[in-house]
Amino acid sequence: MSYNVDWNGMLEVEPQMSKGDYEAYLDMICQYDWPWEGLFEPLNGASPDEMQRSLEEAIQLCFSYYGYQVNGTLEWQGDSWDDTGTIVVHNNNVNRCLGRYTDCLLYTSPSPRD
Repeated sequence: MSYNVDWNGMLEVEPQMSKGDYEAYLDMICQYDWPWEGLFEPLNGASPDEMQRSLEEAIQLCFSYYGYQVNGTLEWQGDSWDDTGTIVVHNNNVNRCLGRYTDCLLYTSPSPRD
């Protein structure tokens, strides 16, 4: 049985990568088998654990090393409705938030006893 995950979102790199750094980065995607293409276009199917570990590795080995900052969010939806969350990257720090935040407005009608 496989684990299905759909990914949405975007991560950005600042400043824009030089051609040489970008080519070195593309080689690293293959070398380390990171679960995305290009500049963080996630491959559906990668688990949240795998994505977080890979992002931390890529930031340490490539982006921080070359002086780049990664920022943005990636949201996932797994097999069940409650298997959801977000990976937030802010200035090369990776954090994972589990679950979905939804606003709830609770309406109660006045009681006849009031």
